[in-house]
Amino acid sequence: MMSKLFLRKYKIHLLILGFGLLTGQALSQDVLNRNIPDSIKQNAKAIVISDEARFQVHSLRKTVLHRRTVITILNPQAANLGIKGINYDKSSSIVSFKAKCYDEHGKEIEDLKKSEFLDRSNISEVSLFEDNRVRIADLRRKVYPYTVEFEYEVEYKNLFQTPNWVVQPDEKIGVLKSSFEMAGPGELIPFYEVHNAPEPVKETSGTEVSLKWQFEHLKPVQFEPFGTNITFYTPVIYTTPHRFEYDGYPGEFTNWSNFGKWIKSLNTNRDQLPEATISKIKALVADAQTEKEKVKRIYSYLQQNTRYVSVQLGIGGFQPIEAITVDNVGYGDCKALSNYTKAMLKAAGIKSNYVLVEAGQYPRPLKKGFANSTFNHAILAVPMKNDTIWLECTSQTNPFGYLGKFTSDREVLLITEEGGVVVRTPAYQPEQNQQITVARVSIDDEGTGTVDMAVSYKGIQIENGNLDYYLRQGHEEQEKWIYRNSDISSFNLLDFKFELIEKDLPEIQQKSSLEIKKLASISGKRLFIRPNLNNKSTYIPEVLEQRKTPIVKQFSYYDTDSIIYTLPIGYVPEFVPEPLILESSFGKYTSQITIDGTRLIYTRTLLMEKGTYSKDIYEELISFYKKIARSDKQKVVMINKT
Repeated sequence: MMSKLFLRKYKIHLLILGFGLLTGQALSQDVLNRNIPDSIKQNAKAIVISDEARFQVHSLRKTVLHRRTVITILNPQAANLGIKGINYDKSSSIVSFKAKCYDEHGKEIEDLKKSEFLDRSNISEVSLFEDNRVRIADLRRKVYPYTVEFEYEVEYKNLFQTPNWVVQPDEKIGVLKSSFEMAGPGELIPFYEVHNAPEPVKETSGTEVSLKWQFEHLKPVQFEPFGTNITFYTPVIYTTPHRFEYDGYPGEFTNWSNFGKWIKSLNTNRDQLPEATISKIKALVADAQTEKEKVKRIYSYLQQNTRYVSVQLGIGGFQPIEAITVDNVGYGDCKALSNYTKAMLKAAGIKSNYVLVEAGQYPRPLKKGFANSTFNHAILAVPMKNDTIWLECTSQTNPFGYLGKFTSDREVLLITEEGGVVVRTPAYQPEQNQQITVARVSIDDEGTGTVDMAVSYKGIQIENGNLDYYLRQGHEEQEKWIYRNSDISSFNLLDFKFELIEKDLPEIQQKSSLEIKKLASISGKRLFIRPNLNNKSTYIPEVLEQRKTPIVKQFSYYDTDSIIYTLPIGYVPEFVPEPLILESSFGKYTSQITIDGTRLIYTRTLLMEKGTYSKDIYEELISFYKKIARSDKQKVVMINKT
């Protein structure tokens, strides 16, 4: 349920500033094919023929972005590059937008007319934000290769929305030429920070300053297993204004504290609630025994009475809807729902803090000397006497106080009365992220198994297969989840039950009864069985000729499996795998099988540690996964001596 907070500033510019400009109106066979080095074409799904943009700063209330993009799309993997969407609202306008398509020989086959551009609301189902719109040019085709050309100019009524420049925004994209320029009065030129890029060429003419970056002949890059986002190791230029005024709200990005003050100014007096709601909240928590219980009741009320919608653009991309409006309509985005929860807590006499976060898989640290709006989500922090409760306010299914993979273990900006403060959200340790499986299995003379199994999911493991979501769904959807997320190839589900255990750390317990035909295979006097019932590791990282990036294991977890099999009478062991202990830089694995009369007892543990590791030990990682997979599929052979 990812909110689009600050999408204009961050995500949109990462997308619309990825590709650009080719002089001349004709695209020749020579340009499209013969002059592209093999190193650029190899393993590419698309090639940026040329990419140029100019961001002109006129004043605090006027900036213009001009852009022209030419991309050759080589196969369906890059089909999304054939469509371009440009957002606009009351703080921005599209001055011009052209879109053309060429076949593999460079012949023009489509030139979109104005009536052929789509123009849609950027927020579905919500009428409060009709000025948030997107204009779309769709040039996608089913015959490859083909080339698209997009050219547009957007005028902004502020200096807040400065673009970032991402030269290679996705894997398998080669770049022939890319350039980005910022120009304007010297005192208004945005701050910038370069990643894997040179310093710009600077030119000065009177009070006008120009900063320009150029890139040529960049080979396609490819995601590596357990790697980082490619923007961590390809050229990126981040920009942010010194000072700005946005829709009447002045602010500055000189440091995180000052940016936090601007956010606070946007939120001021937007936490008012109707008297009837204030009375309702007070009654709701009147008999609560602790402050924590009060927070929990209010969070439950939020989940039961609101739903999430996205607000992306304009000041609405940064400023929450008033709490009184959310209370009336029952919906809002992450900013609005966090602010609404803050207002309800305030009505109950509980202080909380609005928090900005870059949610998702690859959060960047908040650099001390470069404050910029990379946030895409808002949550709430509720300081208690000995701890802090963190609330994800957009989810109707999240357990109380649980952040999960989406926002845990990263730097965030806490908004206080004095301004912004950089803090870190909680990280879940291996012992908190457990999956504990206990099963009893009875195998008959034909190899059919009857299973009673209990699985406990704790911490981030409640997200396995989106279990935390399906927990709130009906019986039928939960049954589908079990079939989808089982390592057992074929079985009949006889009965099951899920239960959320309300603790400081969330836990979901699953109990199920199964019938498994041919769980053990019988051949003559021998019975063959794979004792790892439902937690088999089969993934082995791809072998790379030369790894280029560090190994990043983002989350740690700990699995334990204990399975007791009751075997048919008369069988004795013929082959039992030896106990195994594997230790590596990345964790530890153990497995052991013991036979006690008609009982086969299988135990398995797997500890995976999080961390950032040298790319030089990638072969060790592959070896660790290979050995685990080999152990998990081992068989026990029993022979009937009767």
